[in-house]
Amino acid sequence: MKHIVSIHLIVILFSAVSAFFLFYEKPSVSDPFIVINGKKISHDVYEKARKHKPYYLSDRAFMEQFIETELLVQSAMKKKLHQNDAFAVTVKNFYEKNLVQLLMEIKYEEFASIQIPDPILSSFMASADKEVLITSPDNPAISPAAQPFLFLPSHLQYRILNSPERKVQQEDPDGNHSLLYTLTDSKAEMTKGLHQQDLFMKMEDMKNRQLWDAWIDDLKARASIIISE
Repeated sequence: MKHIVSIHLIVILFSAVSAFFLFYEKPSVSDPFIVINGKKISHDVYEKARKHKPYYLSDRAFMEQFIETELLVQSAMKKKLHQNDAFAVTVKNFYEKNLVQLLMEIKYEEFASIQIPDPILSSFMASADKEVLITSPDNPAISPAAQPFLFLPSHLQYRILNSPERKVQQEDPDGNHSLLYTLTDSKAEMTKGLHQQDLFMKMEDMKNRQLWDAWIDDLKARASIIISE
């Protein structure tokens, strides 16, 4: 399964990779490819950065962006911004966020080989065009609402399909009351016109999310976590 990465993420990754090579290039370059304000950059370093060039940039545009990035980096380092605590936190957050994103993509590729159990598959197809009634057992003031089954979060879909009563209860996000989700036999108008391929994609999303959540739960169960009071 090919990775689907947004253009925005590509630009960020490109900038980070470029900055990495620009920051850490050794000053002793015998045959520099580019020299910017006395800083020598080898052809090897440039080519490593160019391998991460966004597809929509021409080689000329990439060269211009590479040089502009180096000039900005030099300007920032003169101001000692790289020693700023906020910069260190930004780099740490960027690193962790993209490391987790990469891990999720790898795990989802692993999940692709796992088949959806036939009972869940059949239940999903039978429930795809149904409505789910949402009520609050402990707060009668909240009016009942209906939502298409397909529009529910994938973890709720999975729990409903695995419930003999076809209903699940969980805390509302604000934590003030609980919500009861009950699958009905009423048809959901908003799901008309969905193709079978759309349904399979939604089933895959539900399966992947369930497997991811189960994997996270297993990580927590096997981890040693100590929280000081």
